[in-house]
Amino acid sequence: MQVHGFQRSGNHYLAWLLKENFFQDMELSGICRSHGHHKNRSKIPVRLSYLKLLQHGHTAPGPSIEESIYIYRDGRAVAASIWSSEYFRPDDNVEFSEFLKLPLDWRFTTARATVSELTLPEHWMEMLDIWRGTDPYLIRYEDLVLNPEKELLAIGERFGLKSPDSIILPDHDVGFSPSSNKIDGWKKLFTDQDLDFFFSKVPNDYWGLFDAR
Repeated sequence: MQVHGFQRSGNHYLAWLLKENFFQDMELSGICRSHGHHKNRSKIPVRLSYLKLLQHGHTAPGPSIEESIYIYRDGRAVAASIWSSEYFRPDDNVEFSEFLKLPLDWRFTTARATVSELTLPEHWMEMLDIWRGTDPYLIRYEDLVLNPEKELLAIGERFGLKSPDSIILPDHDVGFSPSSNKIDGWKKLFTDQDLDFFFSKVPNDYWGLFDAR
């Protein structure tokens, strides 16, 4: 089993939950030696207890799709989290409104430069559609935050995992440059003009948006 997802979509949070609730007796730790955008990359090694469950980097589907979980998060929250997070913002001097409109200088991973004409909202939508089309197990970050027990038990049933006696939740923030698990923090950052731009690229009824149901 491996957790995949766009950057800042709750990948680490989900991998931690899986390790602590289903794989406590398995050694899944490892050292991540770098992370972040290629222009602002951290080279400080970090040991993660769940590293072997985590697809490090954001990639297209591979041959083991039946063992994959793809976690997705509202693109507005993803954009806000990337811009706000240490090491993931490409340039400390760029304002959020400008960052949202810039063509990406990365495509399938933030670890190297790749020429792209897509903005972040467009690439976020592209990746979600690619993964949805290959039929992995999809989980929405916002649903996981709001009802972790329900979502984890559903994962356990889907993959034939023994359910824990009680669900263990973290008592600390999880991941690189972690933030609290709020589902609407992006609203403090987006202006009306930012929203207009975002929805010029993403349909307002797009399935990946949290309030599109």
